[in-house]
Amino acid sequence: MRLYIDSEYIDWMTGIEVEDQTQEVLELAHVKAATLLNNLDEEELTYNIYMTRGGYIVNLPEVPNEVTKVEWRRDFSTYQEIPSDHYRVVNQLIKTRQWLPDDCDVKVTYKVGIPAAEEAPELVKLLLVYLYLDIQNSLQPGSVNIAAVESQKIGDYSVKYQLGSSTNPDEQVSLQSKITALVNLIMNGGTSPGVSID
Repeated sequence: MRLYIDSEYIDWMTGIEVEDQTQEVLELAHVKAATLLNNLDEEELTYNIYMTRGGYIVNLPEVPNEVTKVEWRRDFSTYQEIPSDHYRVVNQLIKTRQWLPDDCDVKVTYKVGIPAAEEAPELVKLLLVYLYLDIQNSLQPGSVNIAAVESQKIGDYSVKYQLGSSTNPDEQVSLQSKITALVNLIMNGGTSPGVSID
């Protein structure tokens, strides 16, 4: 499994010196992130949908990095490919220029995950740091000061969690809540309740 962060990155983000079992905890954080985000490494998938009523829109089960092929057929005939300049992709919706007829089978081939030649997006790296801290804290309760990671500037963006005050223990948000909010932000590509991008 390809690791997108290392102990130096965690130290840089949090100021927390990492423990001896760092490699195992890092690997576990990556596996957990892959589960939460459906995958981390790039993968090509095929999605089939039977459209009883025709239309112009196909809704994929997840947001793709790239749609490589859109095809359709009727009555088990040969698939007809829709040229790439005859559709556009917006989040997980594919809007075609041509009408897809009633009772047709649509097959979409698309890619998800992080391409091998690229680094992980900064929000994914932040998620990996939070997962590392969560796992580390579960292995050694109280070993991580979670309030130390309330907001982070990432490139041109800053992520702020507005779910409670770190000074009032009754209002503190669990690290798990922050992980959930960050996963929602990454998966939806926009804003999530309690999370803002400045």
